[in-house]
Amino acid sequence: MAAQLVVGSLLFAILASSSGHQSAIPDFRREDENVLRLVLDRLIFPELAKFGRRTPAPILLVEDQTTPLDATGKIPDRWQKFLKADPKNGWPGLIADDERRQHVIDSFESRNVRSYQLPDLGRSDLMRVESGQIAEMRQQYSDRLIGVVRFSLPGYSMDGYAMILVSYGCGDLCGASWLMILDNTTGSWRIANGFPLSVS
Repeated sequence: MAAQLVVGSLLFAILASSSGHQSAIPDFRREDENVLRLVLDRLIFPELAKFGRRTPAPILLVEDQTTPLDATGKIPDRWQKFLKADPKNGWPGLIADDERRQHVIDSFESRNVRSYQLPDLGRSDLMRVESGQIAEMRQQYSDRLIGVVRFSLPGYSMDGYAMILVSYGCGDLCGASWLMILDNTTGSWRIANGFPLSVS
């Protein structure tokens, strides 16, 4: 059965400066595009390929908020045990450096607190939809497996690291989510690390 991909929402935000005045953070749209393309090509498409050849159809970009920040706008507490090193059991941590990890977390939380448009990935097989249209699209493509993929916006450390949440579902007992760490210290993004948050 062929898989159809639905990409979830990405959110932008403005960070307040340390003086308390609003100031625009760097424009991360180009980095967002590169990170999303990499995660799609290196993680999502290979995962969905396990379920059979994809019949050509538009990939759906879902515009709605999908990032599970808690009620105070913070990442879930349980993510900390994946992000931090734990010498007691030999876990190196997804981001072992304390300062870098905090920069990434702060950026991730700030960027994912409000909804903004997805970056343009420059692909002709992408179609933007709202989450309320997913059922309609499943009906339209009822002869094939449809993957529903959701992204957060990446959080950045400003020294070449990024963190992004990505998940996909492709039917009953078919799906997974990851917290991914990417590295751009050599001039191009690569997947450096990741932790599976859920698998079904």
